[in-house]
Amino acid sequence: QTDAAINPGNSGGALLNSKGEVIGINSVKYASTEVEGIGYAIAMNDAMPILESLIKNGEYVNTQAAYLGIQGGDVTEEMTAFNIPSGVYITAVVDGSGAQKAGLKEGDIITKCEDTEITSMSQLQSVLQGYKAGDKIKVTVARQAGQGYQEEQIEITLSSKSDIESQTSDDSQQKSDNSNDSKSDDKKG
Repeated sequence: QTDAAINPGNSGGALLNSKGEVIGINSVKYASTEVEGIGYAIAMNDAMPILESLIKNGEYVNTQAAYLGIQGGDVTEEMTAFNIPSGVYITAVVDGSGAQKAGLKEGDIITKCEDTEITSMSQLQSVLQGYKAGDKIKVTVARQAGQGYQEEQIEITLSSKSDIESQTSDDSQQKSDNSNDSKSDDKKG
């Protein structure tokens, strides 16, 4: 937060200290008759890894972004007519993800994340933006039990998508190496 004058249209510009050093990137200006003018900026400590990645790779991938490790969709109104709870229906669980390690399964329905009722995938994604890889969260899932659903609370350690992708590529490489070994063994004997 800064009280430096930020003119309209200066978002994205540099916030400088008294030595002329860039200490932030202006992002928002708040002005009203009750307040003299408060500006907000993104600190350079937060911005530098993003800038360096953009320069080096041409894109930025947040390696610390929280990744639950599921694929799914919204439970529609038509589905709730069949006594299916409202939430996010899990259609697949990613191998090696926090969701898999915690025991989430295909067919589970996420109805709550921490204290927030979940009614859509976009809402779940929005809630997860407040967390980073390694954080622990509690989700409530509705799991089919006979003719109905039974709710269960599960603690999940969030992973990062890049960690899962690197595990997958490592596993693929190892399988490829093993198949090459077996082929060379076949040639010998």
